[in-house]
Amino acid sequence: MVLYHAISTYHLLNAILISIKNKDENILVCSKWMSDRCSNFKELNKFFKKIIEIDIAYRFIHTEKETSEYFNNKLGNLKNYKEIYVFGSHFSFGMSLVEQNIPFIFCEDGSGLLRREYILKDIDNNDPVK
Repeated sequence: MVLYHAISTYHLLNAILISIKNKDENILVCSKWMSDRCSNFKELNKFFKKIIEIDIAYRFIHTEKETSEYFNNKLGNLKNYKEIYVFGSHFSFGMSLVEQNIPFIFCEDGSGLLRREYILKDIDNNDPVK
């Protein structure tokens, strides 16, 4: 099984493209916001065998243990997935995977934003680690 985590419609489009090439059982994890926003959301079953809605802010108001249990209850044992693609890893699911030491494929979610030279310069110039 391969798991795809998408927050935005941009993430969803990327997940669909990757899942088309993947012959495994594809599962999509997304927020209620995504299902509410997409009028043809049910048609995603052409690409994903199962679609699971999650609370993307769960970790911000619950403990690490509660969050781990939440995702394991929703998705089963996360270590059983062949691959996990995470778009928006700075949300609860990505945080929980890191806390549980579960490897995942980090997917860039700011390519449209970061392709602008002036934004990259500002990020670099304002880096507090420099």
